[in-house]
Order: sequence, then C-alpha cells, then structure tokens
Amino acid sequence: MKKENVLCGERHENQIEGYSENIKSKNIIKFSYVGTDFTLSAINSNDKVTIGCSGGGKSNIRDGSLFGIKYDTNDTSIFKLLQEVIDNNNETKGNGHTTYVDGLPGGLGDTLNVEYDSGEKIYKSSNQNLIVSNESSQSFYNIFNKFVKKEGYDFNTKGSNVKLYDDADEEYLQGTWKGTHFGSEVVATFNKNHVTITIDGKITDDNVEYVIFEGKVKLNELKDGIDEAKSEHDYKEFKEVKCFIKKNYFTLSTYFYKNGSSSCELMNFKKDNPEVDDKESNNKKIFIYYSLTGNGDEVSEVFKKYGYDIKKIEVKKPLPKKFFFRIMTGGFKALIGYKEKIINFDIDINKYDKVVIGSPIWNDRICTPIRTLLKKINYNNLDFILYSGSGKGEKAKEYLNEKYPNAKIVLVKEPKKYNNELEKIMKLLNN
Repeated sequence: MKKENVLCGERHENQIEGYSENIKSKNIIKFSYVGTDFTLSAINSNDKVTIGCSGGGKSNIRDGSLFGIKYDTNDTSIFKLLQEVIDNNNETKGNGHTTYVDGLPGGLGDTLNVEYDSGEKIYKSSNQNLIVSNESSQSFYNIFNKFVKKEGYDFNTKGSNVKLYDDADEEYLQGTWKGTHFGSEVVATFNKNHVTITIDGKITDDNVEYVIFEGKVKLNELKDGIDEAKSEHDYKEFKEVKCFIKKNYFTLSTYFYKNGSSSCELMNFKKDNPEVDDKESNNKKIFIYYSLTGNGDEVSEVFKKYGYDIKKIEVKKPLPKKFFFRIMTGGFKALIGYKEKIINFDIDINKYDKVVIGSPIWNDRICTPIRTLLKKINYNNLDFILYSGSGKGEKAKEYLNEKYPNAKIVLVKEPKKYNNELEKIMKLLNN
C-alpha cells in the first residue's frame, strides 16, 4: 500500500489483487454505484431482479427531493444497458484501485461495484474525487430513473415506495409516555387519534385530536383563516406543548414554548418492557458498541431497558459526515483491514459477567473499530449484535464464529428504520 502525506490528511491507495481491466463476461449479475448524491443497485437472483435507488434530500426541510425505491422485477434488460455504458466509457480502467484520504468531507468521490456470472468483478472507489466518468454517472442515473418510471415510481419523495422518515404513526404513539421537564412531570396519554397531556398532575389538553404532519405530532386544528396546512405552523398549538417527535423505538422528544427552545424526553414503558429487576442481583452486564448511522444507538436502548451498562466506542478519526461517503469509507476500511484507533476506552471488561458487542456491517464484515476492540480485550464469553442495511454479514459471522465458537450472533436489519427487528434482540435477552 502506498501512503503519502497531503494537506487534508493521510492518503491511502490500494490495488486489490485479482482485479483485471480485461473483463471477458458481459453478463452482469450485481451492480452498485454510489455517487455524490445518489446510490443505485440492481441484483439478479434466479432471473428475479431487485432494484434499489436512493438519494436527494440535500436540504434539512422536506422539499420533496428525497427518494427511496426498492422493488423486484423479472425485467433483466437493465443489465445490458448498464454494460453498454461500462463498455462505451471504458469503466474497467483502474479496476481494483481504491483511494481514501483521511479527513475529507463527504460528497467528493464515488464507488463502482459490478459482479459478473463468470466471477469477474469491477471495483474501484475514491473519497477524494470521482473515479467514474461524468458520462457514466449520468447514464447510470438516467437508466435507473427510466427503469423505475415504468413501474410507476420516480426519483422524488412522491415517487418513492420506501419509508423515508422514521416518523411516529398512530400505532407507535399508543399508550402513556412520561418524562420530566425542568422538574415538572410531563405525561402524554395517546388513545387512538386523541391525546391527553398532563403537567404536574394538571390536565392541559384533555383528549384532544392530534395529527402527524411531516413527522411532528400537532394539535389537529388549523389556525383561523387557513383551509389547508402547508406547514406545521398552520396548526394551532397544544396548551403547553409545541409538538411531539419520534426519537426512537421507546422515546418521544417533546418541545415546549417556555424556557426558550426547550424539550424533554418521554419514555413509554409499556412497549415490550421486560419484567426485569436487577436491584438485588450481582450479575453485571455491559453492551459495548459502535454506531455510524444511529442503528447501534437504537439497539443500545433495548439493552438499557434490560439493565445493561452501555459503552459507545469512539474513534480518533471520525468518518465523513455525508451518509453515502460514510458508508463507502467504512466499507473500504473493512476491505483493506484498516487499523482503526479507538479512544477513551478504559473499561475493565473482566468485572462483567455478561458482555455483548454491537457492530455495524461494513462490506459484509464487522466494522474496523470493533475489530480493533476485539484485539484489545481478552474476554471470551461474548455475544454479538450485528446491524446491517442490506448485507447478510456472512464474512462477519464467519470471522466471529471462528474466533468465538460459543458466541450467539444476532443480525438485525436497519433497526433505526424497522423497529420490529429489535424483537430479535429481546428474544435473545429473554432466553
């Protein structure tokens, strides 16, 4: 591996062995392209093609540009079109070459990953600059956009079929939520499409109807003179509370008028709350995890409810902030076995009777911070929670099974988005 120092950080270049610029096959079975603003994928499995597209959403407001599309089709013609682009623009050039520069912001480079029925592959990646030509990038985008439109989808929020925001819905809200705001007890009880709000025992809103607008739970009453809500400000407010917003599987963030832009967290202890009492137990347990996109944080909430101590791994050099390039960089680091430096880890792990490790899946492998942790600690009685966007984590499982043959390994898919996946963890903890 060649390394050289540049102004923005250390540069890592790698040429993966066995990747040739002379690809003989023309039959693509897997295609993935991560651009600066979008990701595109097509996977052919037994003549069933799974299409996945996401991107947009540059602003913090819901401007309709964010999109997410995933569906299956029997139409395999997309692979021929993609291969034509690869051939016309000589995208096998530089095959196997990867570049990663520490400290760069996201949105500067891209990744192309193609697999053929012959076993041949194209893989090239950079977080510094675009390694796929502009012509190819635009052609890939146009091909997928045209393809999904045939199925009635489009590259915008209205044309999506994937849940884009982790918003509360009526089912999620049901029950009683409790928290403390500047010393005052706040209780919100949701019953179907109505809510009662109590502060220090005094009812401020009694069984009023609510509405969920762009992720915010608001009083379902428009301001005078407004016939149709175009923003959250078109609704009247609750007596003391501005709104509620889903934070995670167990928590609502509650925003108030008073004390500035203040808020508090309300917990719903009715949601799958286990009958656990560790007060008289000496059994010490800890969940140690790394989280890149928030999935690990979501998982940690479950372990908190089961009485586990929580420790989140920190790294010396954080990954890029932009989502696509965090994913690309993490996958690249996992592929080359990058030695991640973790900081602020001073826990005596041997004082615990139970230790569970949580890791995201990067390029089918455990993440580099957790790999570093496992080399750092000497403890064999481990179980593992793996969280993944789409990968199956086969290489991660193989690595862990070999190193810890008695470990229980649970894989959950995007628990931040699919809350029902957390039930797999609860089953493990209840056994």
